[in-house]
Amino acid sequence: MNETTRDEPTRDWQSDLLVAIAALLTFARGVPRALMTSWDDQRFLVEFEPVQSISVDHLVALWSEPHFEAYHPLHLMSYWLDVPWVGPNGPVIHGVSLALFVGALLLVRRVFLAWGLGRVGALLATLAYGLHPVQVEAVTWATGRKEIVALLLASACILLHERSRLADKGPWERDAWLSRAAYVGAALAKTTVLPLPLVLIARDVLLGEKPLRTSIVRQVPAFLLGLGLGVAVVQIWHDNEMIRAAPEGLGPIALVSSTVTHHLGTALIPLWTSPVYPIHRVMADFAWWDALGPLALALAVWRGNAPVRFAAIGFLVLLAPVSNIWPLYFEVQDRYLCLPLLPLAFLFGALADAVQGSGKSALTVVVAAFAAISVIYQGVWSSDLSLWKHAAQTHPESFYAWMKVGELERNEGDFGAALQAYDRAIENEPLLRLGHAARFQTFALLDEERHSLSPSRAVEFSQRYVQVADDSEGLRTVAGDMVVAGYRDAALIPLGRAMELTPMSPERIERAALSQLRHGNEWLVRFYVERMSRPPFDPALRRFIPAENE
Repeated sequence: MNETTRDEPTRDWQSDLLVAIAALLTFARGVPRALMTSWDDQRFLVEFEPVQSISVDHLVALWSEPHFEAYHPLHLMSYWLDVPWVGPNGPVIHGVSLALFVGALLLVRRVFLAWGLGRVGALLATLAYGLHPVQVEAVTWATGRKEIVALLLASACILLHERSRLADKGPWERDAWLSRAAYVGAALAKTTVLPLPLVLIARDVLLGEKPLRTSIVRQVPAFLLGLGLGVAVVQIWHDNEMIRAAPEGLGPIALVSSTVTHHLGTALIPLWTSPVYPIHRVMADFAWWDALGPLALALAVWRGNAPVRFAAIGFLVLLAPVSNIWPLYFEVQDRYLCLPLLPLAFLFGALADAVQGSGKSALTVVVAAFAAISVIYQGVWSSDLSLWKHAAQTHPESFYAWMKVGELERNEGDFGAALQAYDRAIENEPLLRLGHAARFQTFALLDEERHSLSPSRAVEFSQRYVQVADDSEGLRTVAGDMVVAGYRDAALIPLGRAMELTPMSPERIERAALSQLRHGNEWLVRFYVERMSRPPFDPALRRFIPAENE
């Protein structure tokens, strides 16, 4: 055994230690955080009984049907590592997730070695992948554990495939079947793993110089398994209204192109990471630069060498399930990048192996920059409100970011801040009733606080308001019931909407104002008079004319 061979186990151990320390230092800031109850942690970990304790009944419940608009039983089972023992404890759950993530990164480094990278290239590729800011969502968000479990099993699938390929005993030997089993397990943790067999084929052909036909035959069982799971996934998405309509005309093509460009841009320059982003609803929402991502990847496949082509194809393949071929409810998410980032990180490592001296130093600086951005971004995850304010400030056109800010401010009793947030949400999406309903509910809660109304009927009236939003008579009925119940500012919202739908003559408005004056509702009199196109004839109403109209 020569000196180099004897040094390999030591170098391997040192590389693993470096990866583990770097990941722990980068993500440790997120471990003490509480759960993000406004973003799935509440329903997954606090309210969902099957993860609360270990039993046969709960095992059957996890595996027998979809939960949370998906079929991810292995993801949900992963919480049996901590929740049954300590409850929905944020720091413990985050600590377990980080430990699992470190273990996954150790496998990822071995994947890069198996794909042909040198020791330094594999190390830098693993660090670039593991410390990338998009991983903050996977590691720091308790519900993001699905990404980590999927990464663990997908890495095991790749490594078992590599061992089977090197043994060259055909597609039916033990390691080949173990690889397929790991693939199914990964898909049962996160369905975006489904195209992984195509990545294995691309690796065999482009990096391993295996015949295409031989590689396809080896993956036929995985294709059949993945096809069955894929059909089930699309059906679950349809059943739970997770698929929305694409913009008309060239909208479907523009949407896929924009999605690819967004995720490729985030992978290369992760400066604007966020839990949610604006959604394209019409063709006018797209821009010419939305085509740059597909064009860049097409150029890479056409003109690139084998590693470049593999990285481009692998990225596109792993992004395919969330590329909006079926338009998703949230069209882009940072966590969608967790697996597609893998082949891009491989290319980063190949570049590290190809350059010398200052080139390697420059790539090390990039890794350090990723880590620094991740540490900073984790500060945003310190609380629900901090997270959504960051989303709204980073992407002010995001309807859902402002909706979440409004919801949290409203729940904290800051109705003024909540109304400002809902106004921004409505400004972004004026046709979505959700924003109008939330704003209406906030006004109702404000009325209840000001006028000591009890019990609260804000939710009830909000639901009724949405149901009759285009029916002027129904709106007047809601407004009348609210006035009787003691609401004021909130009651004016359905009343004003009714008058927009069915305009009233000045004479009719004046009669309504006089009727309310007789009942002593001067606040409602003022509302009517302000909407008259002429001054009221009745002297009793003159004092309610706004000063600027006198």
